[in-house]
Amino acid sequence: EKEKEPGLRLFSIPAGLPQSLETVNLVAAIPEFVDGIKSAVKLDYDVIHAHYWMSGLAALALIELVPIPLVSTMHTLGLVKERVLSVPEQLIQQRVLGERRVLRASAKVVASTPAEEAELQWLYEVKRQQVCVISPGVDSSLFNPAEKGTSREKLGIPADQQAVLFVGRLDPIKGLETLIEAIGLINQQPRTPSHLYVVGGELDPNGTLVGELGQKLMEFARKIGMADLIHFLGQRKQSDLPTFYNAADIVVLPSHYESFGLVALEAMSCGRPVVVSKVGGLAELVEDMETGLHAAVGDAADFAQKMRRIFDDPSLASSLSRNARRYALENSWEECARSIETLYEIVAGHKVDHGNQNAT
Repeated sequence: EKEKEPGLRLFSIPAGLPQSLETVNLVAAIPEFVDGIKSAVKLDYDVIHAHYWMSGLAALALIELVPIPLVSTMHTLGLVKERVLSVPEQLIQQRVLGERRVLRASAKVVASTPAEEAELQWLYEVKRQQVCVISPGVDSSLFNPAEKGTSREKLGIPADQQAVLFVGRLDPIKGLETLIEAIGLINQQPRTPSHLYVVGGELDPNGTLVGELGQKLMEFARKIGMADLIHFLGQRKQSDLPTFYNAADIVVLPSHYESFGLVALEAMSCGRPVVVSKVGGLAELVEDMETGLHAAVGDAADFAQKMRRIFDDPSLASSLSRNARRYALENSWEECARSIETLYEIVAGHKVDHGNQNAT
């Protein structure tokens, strides 16, 4: 247990194996996780807020012991993911059943966007009065514009290079293969080569991506002749991300599904032009031709065309950068926190005592 600051305690609860686990094994570790919480934490809280469906299942076990109101945030939804990707039937059934249990037991459900709110009501039959929309914020002091040349010098990226950045976990739903193909299409034309930098995934000591999808992505880059122009950098600390954003000419999110798109907001806060899939939360977060550009989901040619447009039009790039930063400043974590705090007060049924560390 660590007290990060007055009123905020962080508990580290061991569960499962000390290694990366597949989702099915994570689910199997939930009872051990719950037992760890019961041993380490005195359950005298006013509200439990569970993030994601597996945390929600752990919360269900806790509120069976002590009647504490539950707030849940799903972040992504199994039924939506099933619509856009081929997911093993057994796993999706297990997930959806878990999501439905958590949603039924929740006093309030937090959706990141109106699109997610509609999905919760339509696909999961969550009542309208049960859902509230609170968009995540961004730390605009951390994710702050910085001089591109200085950022590139820190990362060893040439000052005159055209650099595209992808940040995110390696998951088929993130659409990274579409972006790799788009980079190949851009570089088919006689022009300054465009490099793609991928922050995410696990690298072995040889700098090779670990896992089946990582291997597939690297092989695809080699197949289209882009291996020398695509740089897989592995996972990086959050505190390092602003340097990567500020070193990039464009940040791209080619996702097949996003409930919100926090990476896009972080990039926008750094004043970077973004190109995003016209889907879900991304389409709501990024206003086309104002704070970024939209591209058709899974359409590599459209992503290539939108990136070329920014590369070839400095005035457009500059306008998108200014507007993106302005928008990000209006969507701070402070504003998000105030909305969440108000929600907790409503759910708890009284005004929260801000001096009481259990009123969280």
